[in-house]
Amino acid sequence: MKRKLAFSVILFAIISATVVWLFLPENRQNVFRLPPQKEPLLVSRAELNQYTNETLPGKILCAGESILTPEYIYVMNANEDKMTRLTKIPSNGDPAWSADGTKILFVSWSRITRFGAINTINPDNTNLTKVIAIRGASRFIWSPDGTRIAFVYPPDVNSNDQCICVVDARWRNPIRVSKNYDLIEGLPDWSPDGEWIVFGAEGNIHIAKTDGSIEVQLTKNETMSFFDPVWSSN
Repeated sequence: MKRKLAFSVILFAIISATVVWLFLPENRQNVFRLPPQKEPLLVSRAELNQYTNETLPGKILCAGESILTPEYIYVMNANEDKMTRLTKIPSNGDPAWSADGTKILFVSWSRITRFGAINTINPDNTNLTKVIAIRGASRFIWSPDGTRIAFVYPPDVNSNDQCICVVDARWRNPIRVSKNYDLIEGLPDWSPDGEWIVFGAEGNIHIAKTDGSIEVQLTKNETMSFFDPVWSSN
């Protein structure tokens, strides 16, 4: 009974202190509140020109599926209704644009063997190229100059280890740029000059030279986890 009473007193004290802290003037002004305005107006593309004359930039890439249709890669001009299917063989995913927007990278895989192929294709649905058959590769990101691709890869398909690898845009000259880790979190990212890769692994932030010569652990914290790093453009 005494333990329950002591626990109740401590809990009440914590809640009271939290409430008091939240209502202090200097803390109250930092509480985020949405401004008193209506929700955005949801309109169809057909109705869009009634509200704005803006021209939507570029193209939009995505994967899509239905009950009757397995995963395919689709592309659409942001100013048009038509969605164009780029892939003919089903089971595709992880689409990614090259830096200059002239190439699309995607993965196709077999549900039976779990082996996948890395492919490239032009946005106009031409020049489909199967680059390499590979198992377990994921999270691809093009280099700033569009000549290389970084990705997460299991060096041993029989284990759960992962590492960061880099290849050229034709999937040649593979370079392993990181050690093995139990978990690599999120996408890797390139430095602006294309010389380094930043990534999160097992709760810390690492950078690795893209020639595979050196890796640096930037953080070492036993009480926090860091992940999803992104390199600035300058």
